[in-house]
Amino acid sequence: MMSLRICTAESCKRAASALCISCEQDFCIVHFNEHSDSLVIQCLQLADVINKLFDQVNNISTFRPDFLIELDKWCQEAHREVNKFCEKKKQEFKEIFHKEQDQRTTELDRLRGQITQLILEQEVTEDFIDSIDNSIQSLQRQIDQFQSAHLTLRPLVIDDDLVAFHQQLSSYNDLLPLPSPQHTN
Repeated sequence: MMSLRICTAESCKRAASALCISCEQDFCIVHFNEHSDSLVIQCLQLADVINKLFDQVNNISTFRPDFLIELDKWCQEAHREVNKFCEKKKQEFKEIFHKEQDQRTTELDRLRGQITQLILEQEVTEDFIDSIDNSIQSLQRQIDQFQSAHLTLRPLVIDDDLVAFHQQLSSYNDLLPLPSPQHTN
């Protein structure tokens, strides 16, 4: 003999005529329709939330994350630092050049003065000429070495980990798969 099932809705004494597959509860036709309508309303509310999220994601002005602004600022600061470094190196090289120039000019003035003085005093000797010639050759080598100097420029190595994106939320794939919808009859 078949047992009579009662509607599971609170304070309902009617016979159950439908089973909700989703929650596995027995309902009379009136309460089953209310239950079904309630589920539809919940789905519509979820659809509204999804539509709002969709609009939020597609609205570029509100979806430009702060980290992109931070990255732009970081990039500008990095350019300023590189420019400041290059200016510092230029200044150092100018100082080296001027120091070298001053030293060579001082040495050439000294040699010129010695030659002028010895010519005026008519005390030029073979040894003096050899000494001056050696000094001139030495200065020429120093000038040539300085003029042939070159820079060693290493490529600027940028570590990809200088800037990292850390996502606090679960990835999209962690949210999937969604449960399949089930029909209730």
